[in-house]
Amino acid sequence: MIRQYYSHPLKDLSTSTASEDPETAIQLVLDLMQCVNLVAAAEAIAFARSLGVDMAQFFELVSDAAGGSKVFITRGLEMIEGKIGVQAPAGTETLDAVVGRLENVVQKARDMHCPLHLGNAALNVLLMSKGQGFGSEGSTSVIRVYP
Repeated sequence: MIRQYYSHPLKDLSTSTASEDPETAIQLVLDLMQCVNLVAAAEAIAFARSLGVDMAQFFELVSDAAGGSKVFITRGLEMIEGKIGVQAPAGTETLDAVVGRLENVVQKARDMHCPLHLGNAALNVLLMSKGQGFGSEGSTSVIRVYP
């Protein structure tokens, strides 16, 4: 497995810098999870809409599920209700800020030669949304990349 990701032997690998600053490492993991969950919520909601699912029932089912995420309950509800404005509401994060956080996580993973498939996929979706001009809007604007 190690040979798949590293060009040199295991004995030559340096240890991670995570042990030097555990708070930063934990924040990187939290940022990854929050950003991936935001994109996953947008994708699930867009798919449910395209199928013509009752959105109130969909929200209730997903929110009450054992794996329900706080991001879905808060940001997902905003997406379902259409609370996507021109500017990010006070106290919420802009799409640019989310992109910046996830870019930091993905770059750190690259520096460590750690594959981050979901993180990279989520970053691509966020960058598409930003590229369409939604960067200064709230993070829930990521749903606009889905037809």
